[in-house]
Amino acid sequence: MITIYDLLEIDENASKEDIEKAYQKLVLKYHTTPNLDTESNNDNEMILNKLKIAYEILSDDEKRKKYDKDLANKRAEDLIKNVSVSHTETTDNTENNTESNSVENNKTKYKVVKKENINNNSEVDLSKDEKNKIKKAAQNEFKENLKKAQKAEEEYNKAYNEAYNDYLRKIGYKVKEPWTWKRIKNLLITIVAIIIVCFLVWIIPPTRNILINIYKENFIIKSLVDIVVTLFNSILKIFK
Repeated sequence: MITIYDLLEIDENASKEDIEKAYQKLVLKYHTTPNLDTESNNDNEMILNKLKIAYEILSDDEKRKKYDKDLANKRAEDLIKNVSVSHTETTDNTENNTESNSVENNKTKYKVVKKENINNNSEVDLSKDEKNKIKKAAQNEFKENLKKAQKAEEEYNKAYNEAYNDYLRKIGYKVKEPWTWKRIKNLLITIVAIIIVCFLVWIIPPTRNILINIYKENFIIKSLVDIVVTLFNSILKIFK
């Protein structure tokens, strides 16, 4: 379990002076700079937000006391779960020992036969093309496993960040999410979808008449629409 003590790279019994020094050190380490690319600066900004919240909690006696209490309860729950799982595994292993002993001789015989087959296969000479195919297959398998490992790491980091942010929200902190390309893309898709829906509603005569009547009869809506239209026309004039 990763704690805010781990984020600040300090011991759980650290003094306020140690907390202050660790926080200042990490702020210097992860500060944003023009020398880094956008993605790295976004990552650093996310880390700095977490460090700031962790520092605010640990530098306040009441908040630190509450956090330590929640952390102790969480660890106790995990310990109880682990003990239950260990007990279940021990029971299952005991029940399976009899079956394992009964097939041990068959496994030994199988290993002997398998060893003989391996020795026989090692005597077969492979052609150059066959060796290249095997090498290529091994490389492809390595690449696939690497992709899976990277994807698993990304999913883990995403799940950790979401869980950490959820915890901070529960204890009353506002978590600032950095603007990433994915968030911008989702926002653009939402805006385009809204425009398309509005256009479809407008070209249908019954709904268009309803909207026109609402516009004429409601002063507030009429004022808002007029402001939006004015701004839109001003933007068009600039580009013309």
